[in-house]
Amino acid sequence: WIRAQRVTYGQVEGRLQEEPFAALKALAERFRARRASRGATSLDLPEVSVRVVDGEVRIRPLTRLESRALVTDAMLMAGEGAARFCLEREIPIPFASQAPPDAGDDTPGLAATYARRRTFKPTRLVGAPDPHAGLGLPLYTRATSPLRRYSDLLVHQQIRAWLTGRELLSAEQVTERIAEAELAAAAVRRAERLSNLHWKLIYLRDHPGWRGEAVIVVKEERRILGLISDLAMEARLRPRDGVELDGRLRIALREVDIPAQTAAFRTLD
Repeated sequence: WIRAQRVTYGQVEGRLQEEPFAALKALAERFRARRASRGATSLDLPEVSVRVVDGEVRIRPLTRLESRALVTDAMLMAGEGAARFCLEREIPIPFASQAPPDAGDDTPGLAATYARRRTFKPTRLVGAPDPHAGLGLPLYTRATSPLRRYSDLLVHQQIRAWLTGRELLSAEQVTERIAEAELAAAAVRRAERLSNLHWKLIYLRDHPGWRGEAVIVVKEERRILGLISDLAMEARLRPRDGVELDGRLRIALREVDIPAQTAAFRTLD
């Protein structure tokens, strides 16, 4: 029997020197080092949790925890393991592939990271194993979220069919199903992105006196773009003298337009 115990990221963060977490952490670190040697890229951009509780929008910045990184690496290990399992047994599944990004700036800083993200190619689902440049893996499949993504569910169904001796879907059938699912998945991703933006705007509407800080990530002649870490949100600002990339500006909310899905900010002297 497998005994499962529910723990939070915060609880595990304080127990990483204990077993079984210490052994898992060591394994994840070796796996991470192998991916890094293959050119894996990590984008350290602000992330937040957006929740609506009793009609109140709550936005909480996500802290960078080693326990979160541990879970991420475990999921990537599972994906690589499932891909190898299926490849060795000729089980048709969708493999996740990503071409190498365009040459970019490797210097540290939020502005360079923001620019580097724009050089990334989209992940493609293909019928044959192909490297995933961003993850630094020679082959990979998505297999850890079968309740959320159809491609993951399809991998589970194919492995289960092989284990129980039932007929597998052919490579052509897998390709057809993934093509149909990806059309719907693109719409779901867009809806998720717009939903997050909507509730952030509702939060700002409910806090008309909001003030905060933005880090400058884009500087052009007619505009500057700031990243509000506390909201994981972009702010278009008017150019100012003396402002450099990665510089910080104090800003205040000017107006919110829910139908247009925009928020305007002004800089504070």
